[in-house]
Amino acid sequence: MAIVAPLRAPIRALPPELLRVIFEMTLPESDRSLKSSTPPLLLCQVCKIWRDVAITSPTLWNSVSVDASSVRTIANCVHLLEMAVERAGDTPIGLDLHEYMNYSKQGAPPLLLTTLAPSFSRYQNLSLSVQSPHWYHDLALMSPALSSLPKLKNLTLLVNHHNIEFNRGLNISPLHLFKAAPLLTSVCLDLKHPGGNLFIHLPYSQLLDLDYRLTLRVPNSTSYAIRCWQAAIACATNLISAKLTFLSQRNVFRQQPTLKPAENPKPRTSDVQELAITYGVLGDVGSIFYGLELPKLSTLSFRAVRACLVIVDRDAKPSMLYYFDVKPLRPTLFHKLESLTLLFVLIYDNQLLSLLEAIPNIRHFCLLSVAECSICRLPQSFGPKKSALTRFLTVPVVEEEAVERADYLLPKLETLELFYPATTIPCTSSS
Repeated sequence: MAIVAPLRAPIRALPPELLRVIFEMTLPESDRSLKSSTPPLLLCQVCKIWRDVAITSPTLWNSVSVDASSVRTIANCVHLLEMAVERAGDTPIGLDLHEYMNYSKQGAPPLLLTTLAPSFSRYQNLSLSVQSPHWYHDLALMSPALSSLPKLKNLTLLVNHHNIEFNRGLNISPLHLFKAAPLLTSVCLDLKHPGGNLFIHLPYSQLLDLDYRLTLRVPNSTSYAIRCWQAAIACATNLISAKLTFLSQRNVFRQQPTLKPAENPKPRTSDVQELAITYGVLGDVGSIFYGLELPKLSTLSFRAVRACLVIVDRDAKPSMLYYFDVKPLRPTLFHKLESLTLLFVLIYDNQLLSLLEAIPNIRHFCLLSVAECSICRLPQSFGPKKSALTRFLTVPVVEEEAVERADYLLPKLETLELFYPATTIPCTSSS
């Protein structure tokens, strides 16, 4: 009876269709690595019935992740990819492939791409990590005409240009592979060299979302990096949302030359509507916008990686190496914003009023300051008509001595979020 008992388990009475639904619910939400310890490979090891159901369920295999660094040989990696593509049937494929530095030491490097190429026409989501020069070289040799991506919609490309040594003037071939992707609308570029995007040819004019990430490893390259980013979003004529992340390694985390307001005589124009910035390079954050016109920008979000001084008044001067000079941007950028988020910034009481005056059309305003404010000493969130501060900002100001005018300060304000520490965080000029 003990031997027969498992055969009479209620789960064996479930039809294959219901088992497929249950199996899909067991898949990890983020990491879809092909490992024997996680679904879907784990489901194939329980019993023959489960194995048959899992193998014949394309939705279990059409979105997978393969980390080549955890696979002993390229041949094993190829086997996993061939198995996933075969079991995915005719469904669109999502692939996350992490390459590693030993790619060229595994004997026939093009073997991996030879396996991927026949299924390129089915890829809907593609994420590639390019760490070695040989892996990039093999990708660059692939012709868009022979390896078209007609269904590709989302692309994530991490290219370690530092290892590929673009900055040494080597004859590096451009990457044309993704030009033949008529449905591509969302791209994430994670680069390690300021001019790396110049070697990656993309259909920028059809992009709706662009996530641009750069980790600076070359000193004194901030200005060049900003120009390359501006060129990218200027080519994306239909761009709606953009994210920009500028970080710096510790050995080059020092103040670097940045653009000045009048340095670029021919400004570039971008129609992006939403822009989120994470900036971690010492200098003026506002240099990102110098030489760039954003006529349709309505939503701006800025997140500092350390306390960032915000300068609004004309007579104020930067007292820190990491600052955001808003003065040149008040009439061209901030005046028309409808949503503004400033996180981990340093702004004092005498600058707050000037900042509010610079955003008269704002509807949603979120400020997380690292400096103590006399208005609000505890983290609070203010909704429309629910607080004295919100009413103060949205009714005519006539009695306050600090404001000598009888009009609305923020007449369109709908949501206000202010977060301040209980005590002032000390910040010196050498921060």
